[in-house]
Amino acid sequence: MCNECEKKKKGPSLLQKTRNFVGAVAKHVATGMEKATQATQQGRFETCLDCEHFNAHPLVCKECGCNLLVKTSWASAECPLKKW
Repeated sequence: MCNECEKKKKGPSLLQKTRNFVGAVAKHVATGMEKATQATQQGRFETCLDCEHFNAHPLVCKECGCNLLVKTSWASAECPLKKW
């Protein structure tokens, strides 16, 4: 398997996951820690379920490494692939 394929299979490095999470937390705090509506959360999560970067165990995005239950619940959060 090629190096790039292997990286995509594993997801981002721990350092990159940390950067992604810290950035998401900072944005969440800066925007008043607003939660997304239940309908928005559900729609986002359903989009993630159909995505090729969805990892069910643990429940994370293989593109950014974020926990999807947390990320889909924050109003300020965005999909790194612009799917929602």
